[in-house]
Amino acid sequence: MTIQDIIKEIFESEEMKGYLCEHVESLYKFQIQEMIAGTPMITIRRKLEMLELMAESEDLDKELVEAENESEREFIIQNSYVEIVKKLREALNMLYDTTKPTVFLVRTVVCWGDEDDEYKEEETIPFTSYEKAVQYMKNWKEEYGGDNRLWFDVEKWEQDENGNLEQKWAYVVVNGQVIYCYHFELHDYECAPNQNVNLPIPFKAGDIVEVHDLPFTRKRHTLILDIGDNKDCCSVQHLYIDDDSHICMRAFKHGHIFNKCWWATSPLYRAKTFHGILEGEEEVLYIFKDFLETRLAVCGWEHLWNVFYYLEHNKTNARDISVEFLDNISENIKRTGWSWEEQLRSK
Repeated sequence: MTIQDIIKEIFESEEMKGYLCEHVESLYKFQIQEMIAGTPMITIRRKLEMLELMAESEDLDKELVEAENESEREFIIQNSYVEIVKKLREALNMLYDTTKPTVFLVRTVVCWGDEDDEYKEEETIPFTSYEKAVQYMKNWKEEYGGDNRLWFDVEKWEQDENGNLEQKWAYVVVNGQVIYCYHFELHDYECAPNQNVNLPIPFKAGDIVEVHDLPFTRKRHTLILDIGDNKDCCSVQHLYIDDDSHICMRAFKHGHIFNKCWWATSPLYRAKTFHGILEGEEEVLYIFKDFLETRLAVCGWEHLWNVFYYLEHNKTNARDISVEFLDNISENIKRTGWSWEEQLRSK
């Protein structure tokens, strides 16, 4: 299996698959590890298999020799393929290890509609084994799943030397499969949902892009404003309508568009250019797209940045947006010299 094969399996977006496969030589080791661990498309067992494959070609000794100081060496070890493989193996083994008195707590999270992300937590149910928890989740999904979006948060609690229960592991189960896991004490959240996956993208300024992370979030649309160098985590800027109908400008790779969504991961795995018809408040993205494309050459990016930042800074409602409204804001900024840098300095 090559890295290209891995990319094709862990991304749903055909555009991201093609682009990353063409630019695979530019990907750093940490980016590869991060995109495998963070994907919502495969199970942690499959992630383990991929990371084991990557670990076979890892020259950890060489990396440690080249490290400049002890802090860097610790970072290299902590973020090595070998280390994450060890921890994922432990996570899988601990699902079925009941050598200590154990309780599994299962919390069902469900969204009863498909037009919003209003999730409800159902009653948390305790089980004495993961097998019993699996049967409960299967029955729940068969009875209430249907077209509803749902997943299960599973916590493993173990008895300590004092006879008290301690929360040790947590897992996220979707469609009967464990896709994420993490430990509360031993290490970082290597295989937890990660909204901040930093990879180069194929999109360009002016593209309207569709993103979602089902079952955790519904579909959303955003306008790419600028891609910068396409390397830095904050280089790609985009504009979207948040759940409060406000205009937001954020870093696309940081997944802010999913900020209010429970357990959402990165938008990169399913991002694709949108060619359909926008509806509702998202229709204003057409206005912004035209404004960006017609004003950029005349006004320059710095001025447009001030316009977009002004809208976010003042929590502008999508219903207020029109061509005239944007032109008035633009002229006002030119006249007053209002700038986003001054606003940041004044905070």
